[in-house]
Amino acid sequence: MSELIGKFEDAIRFAEQLIQQSVGAWSDCYGDYKISIGDAILDQELAKLERRRVFIADYLRESKLLSRYINFDGWEFNCLVSIGSFEMHNQAKELCWRSGHRLVTVPVPLANDSFCTNRCSNATGKPSYKCVFPYHTIVDTEILQNFPSSSNLLGLGEFVGLYSSILDYFEGRNTSPPSSLLTFIVDLFRDICGAYNSDYESFLKKVAVSLVFKCIIMRVNEDHQIGCGIDHLIAQVLEATLQMPHGKAVYWGVCLSIALFPEWASFGMDLHTLVSNGVGIGVISLEEMGQVSGLDLPFLIESAVKTRPKRTTVLSSVLEQKQRMEFLIDRLQGFEQLSAKH
Repeated sequence: MSELIGKFEDAIRFAEQLIQQSVGAWSDCYGDYKISIGDAILDQELAKLERRRVFIADYLRESKLLSRYINFDGWEFNCLVSIGSFEMHNQAKELCWRSGHRLVTVPVPLANDSFCTNRCSNATGKPSYKCVFPYHTIVDTEILQNFPSSSNLLGLGEFVGLYSSILDYFEGRNTSPPSSLLTFIVDLFRDICGAYNSDYESFLKKVAVSLVFKCIIMRVNEDHQIGCGIDHLIAQVLEATLQMPHGKAVYWGVCLSIALFPEWASFGMDLHTLVSNGVGIGVISLEEMGQVSGLDLPFLIESAVKTRPKRTTVLSSVLEQKQRMEFLIDRLQGFEQLSAKH
């Protein structure tokens, strides 16, 4: 455990340096991983890549900043550049896994962590499987600033889910969670929320770093479940029942997790902080409060556990704990009343 804590500390230092320097390289048993963040850097970074092939998501083909990359270079390549989000990166990782090509990812927008994981999935809601890690990620803030901010906000939901996932992971295995890791997540979450209205480019940079950080935690733990625990289980049900985007559903998954386990607030992230910041910057809304609180909560919890029945999670025992369910219902009724007032 002490060795793992040391790796977590290394990941924290790396994230802090990445925020300061905008470029960094991480090395571990999976290989080297380079991250470049900056304004209008895509052209210069692509120019450094020999024999590359650019794949761009369909929804970006009308973008003035990105349309020029369509059909870029030939089919004889040893490096594939994936520009887009989940589906595009999913396809690119699968292709590189089969072909042996190196993968470069360019996230547009910052809606999830697919650009830096080695996980692939054939369909939404289906279990993911191991694929290939990218060896380089390019985050161009000029391109991201020309994309709707509502989409980039979804990445914050993906990141903050790490807080409840870590608690779920360690407590589900009867192990004390690493407090320094949780403290860093809370501090970075607050910094991101503060930057949203004051310095949007800084906001984008910190969201990008937060998602890279989440993926590095999964890498050093050598088990991706540390980053997709109780919040993701709940999120899958919310995505299906309320048609929420993934990042928004994960954010609500964290809110419901802390409503179920109020003692988790002792590590720095309480329900009021989550809801007030989330509503304040727009990643969640008052209207959604009414929608979430109006769900059949025991059914929601039961359905969440069934999404991954073999996964170790503290959620499995919640239905047997009447007090926790009563507390959850009470807190959500408060949400519903707040929503009704507005």
